[in-house]
Amino acid sequence: MTSIEICNVTKSYTAGKIEKIVLDNCNMVIQSGEITGLIGRSGSGKSTLSRLLMRLEKPASGMIKFDQTPISQLDKKQYYNEIHIVFQNATASLNPSWTIRKVFEEVLIMKKEKWGSHHLAMLKKMNLSSNILDVYPSQLSGGEKQRINLLRALFMNPSVLICDEIVSNLDRINQKELISLLLEIQKNTKMTILFISHDIDIVKAICSSIFELDEGKLKRLI
Repeated sequence: MTSIEICNVTKSYTAGKIEKIVLDNCNMVIQSGEITGLIGRSGSGKSTLSRLLMRLEKPASGMIKFDQTPISQLDKKQYYNEIHIVFQNATASLNPSWTIRKVFEEVLIMKKEKWGSHHLAMLKKMNLSSNILDVYPSQLSGGEKQRINLLRALFMNPSVLICDEIVSNLDRINQKELISLLLEIQKNTKMTILFISHDIDIVKAICSSIFELDEGKLKRLI
C-alpha cells in the first residue's frame, strides 16, 4: 500500500507581468489504503495539484513524496505503473476512432498481458456487457464511458488512483452507480485513492479524510 505526501508545495503561473499563485505552501497526506477527499470551487487549484501529482508539471517549490521518496527521483515509467488518473471529461479521454476493445488492448499491451477471463469478469463487475467491446465511444452514454475510463485505469493495477471530478458530468443515477463501484473496488483492493470533487456531500459520504483548497491555501476539514 502506498501513501503520498505533499510537502510545502507552491505553484504559480505568469500571465504578462502578473504572477498568480495557484498553490500556496500546501501540505497534505494521502493515506495509504484510504479514500482521501479534496474539495474546492472551480479554479481553486485542484486540477493543478493533480497535474503535479502526475508529474505533468513541476512545483515552484516544495516536493511531493511517494512512499517517502521524492517523485522527482523516481523513474517515470515505474511511477506511472504505480499511479493513474481518471479525468472529468470521459469523452475526451477516449480515442473516438478506436473501439472499446482497442482501448483496453492498448493497456494490456503496455502491461504485457493477454485478454483473459478475469478481464471479462472485471467488465461484468462494472456493469458493462461484453458486447460493448466492439462499439465506439460515440455509441455510449456518459456513464458507460466513465466506467470504461475507470476500468482502463484498473487494468493498469495501480497502487494509487486519482479521480479528478469523475462524477461531475453525470446524472444522479450514474453518479450513485459509479461511486458504489469505486467503493467496492477500494474495499476489495485497499487501493489508495484521491477523490477530487466540488460536491462536499459526495466527498463526506465516501472519504475518511477531507482537505479543502481555497484561493491556493490547503487545509484539512476532517
